[in-house]
This record gives sequence, structure tokens and C-alpha cells, in this order.
Amino acid sequence: MKVKSLLSMVLAISFVCLGCAEEPSEKTTVTPALNKPLSYIPKQTNIIFHANLRDLKDTPLGQEFRNKLKSEMEDDEDYEEFVRETGLDPEKDIDELWVFISADARNHDYDKGGVLIRGKFDQERIIDYLKKEKPDEFSQDKYRGYRIYLINHRDKDVFTFLNSDLVVLGEFDWVKEIIDQAEDQKASVLNNSRMRALMRKVPAGSQIWGILDIGNMAERWAEEIRRRSSGFKGTKSLENMESILVAAKVHEKADVLIDGEFSSAEEASLVTDMLKGFKAMAKLAVADDKEAIDMIDGIKIKQQGNSLRITTRFGKNFIEKIEEKKAQFQGLNLGGLKYY
Repeated sequence: MKVKSLLSMVLAISFVCLGCAEEPSEKTTVTPALNKPLSYIPKQTNIIFHANLRDLKDTPLGQEFRNKLKSEMEDDEDYEEFVRETGLDPEKDIDELWVFISADARNHDYDKGGVLIRGKFDQERIIDYLKKEKPDEFSQDKYRGYRIYLINHRDKDVFTFLNSDLVVLGEFDWVKEIIDQAEDQKASVLNNSRMRALMRKVPAGSQIWGILDIGNMAERWAEEIRRRSSGFKGTKSLENMESILVAAKVHEKADVLIDGEFSSAEEASLVTDMLKGFKAMAKLAVADDKEAIDMIDGIKIKQQGNSLRITTRFGKNFIEKIEEKKAQFQGLNLGGLKYY
């Protein structure tokens, strides 16, 4: 799993997971129980994504997606064999998913990161299965007493069991950093004042959340947007973006908050106006569908000082509507950006 792919996934979640959320309170979802996995993560980490799958799958909306996934997997013989041979049923046994990235300000070649997965693992059965299924690619190494497993020589991804319920997956150097962190108990991301401040803003009860300290990376991303969409005029304001917070509370519907912080109120205002323009163009693209228009109207965009806040609420029908209307958005030009 390339770090560039992880970064793209987190950014996509940040900008696509639009939902309605309560205003952040003094309470935070980053409780002491989460401090242990965070203590393994290097201090310079500037992107974190977390999903509490254990809580999500017990919600009505989560159950709908579980049922859909289950129906899709019913005839998947490879999946059934994996569950049978390893004793690991991802739908039942995975409790939490973390994505961590240390993104370089200038060059994605220097990005580092990976994934932590918390759940129930039978290490011996999992390794025996991989040895049998990947005899030509599976290999193992050892570092500071931890066994590190390689299952794909092309991607160079490795994994290790940090303890009985925590798996670390990523490029070899990053996994070694996590092991060093676990053994030496050096300063972690919990000692990163900017990331800690963003964690405190995550609304309590959010089963999904992400924080991005992008102040030193915004110029790089703006340049990438300019390269891909030469007509887009909003990149200068994006260069002045400091951070992004995404948080979702899921029950019968998903309540999600996106909060972007800028270096000045003026820059926040410019991007707010730009997004409101995008919203108006999206409504024009579905002008024949009142339900779709009502859903778009439910997306609230407002400025609060240096911050831009987006809130709405969606359920299963929102996602189905997006799929239904995808063709109408194909090629839609949003001020130089195009929807593909």
C-alpha cells in the first residue's frame, strides 16, 4: 500500500464525506483509551485518520452497509477460504482502523506512513495461510525481537504484530519506526502540539474522524491542482490553508463535519464563496430532481473567523442518489476543476 495512495484516500474522505455534525464541544472523542496506539506514532506525523469499526457496525446505518457487504461476499470463495483458514472474519473481528502519514512539504517521494489495525488475530493461523497461499512471495525478517512479514515483493509492504491485538502495515522503514517507538517510548504524535490541538476539536462520539495539519503542505497540493486543472482560480487561497478536520457521527444517518482553518479570515471567506458557487452549479446539474436539490440544499457552508465549516446530513439514500446522478456530474466544470 503506497503512502501516496493512503494520502489520496484520506484527502478524498476529507472532501467527499460531507455531513451534518453538532458544533464541537469541549468534550472530545480522543479519549485516554486511544492514547496507547497514538503513543506508537512518530511525533512528526501530520495526518491521522481513525475509524471505530466496532461502534460503526452496531449502528442502523452501519448494519445496512454490513448487510450489503455480506451479500456481496456470499459467493466469494476466496474470502470464505480466508476466513475459514485464518479464523479472521474482517466484518466481525476488526475493531479499529488507523491511517498515519508524515507528509513532506515538497515531495511525495519522502512521504512516510502506514496503517494500524486493532482486532482479534490468530497469528499462527494467519501466517500459515500466507505461507501456503504466497509461497514464492512470502518472506520474513526480524527486528528488535519482532517478526516482520513481506507478502508482496513488488510493493515492498510489510506487516508485524505489535502485540496480540494490533497489526502494523506499511513500508519497511516506517514499520521499524513504530517498533522503535513501542520499545523506546520516545516523544510521539501525542507530544505534537499542533496535532494535539486538532485532536481536541474532534466532537465526542465521532466514530470516524481525520485531522490534517497541512500548513506546510498546502503549497504542494495547490501546485498539484494547478498542474491538473489550469483554469482553477482558487489555489492561492488553498496555499493559505492550515488544517482540516473531518468527523462523522453515525446512527440512522451520518452526521459529518468538515472544518478547514486558514491563515486569515479573508482567505477563509474566499474559499467559502468559491464552495457556495460550486454548490449552486451542482444544483443546476440536477435541476430536474427535487430530491437531489433538497439534498444539496442540506449542505451548509459558512465562515467563522479563520475557519470554513461545512455541515449536512445524509443516509443511505444520499449515497444512492450520488451514484444515480454521477453521469450528470461527469465533466462538470467547477471553476476550473472538473468532476470525473
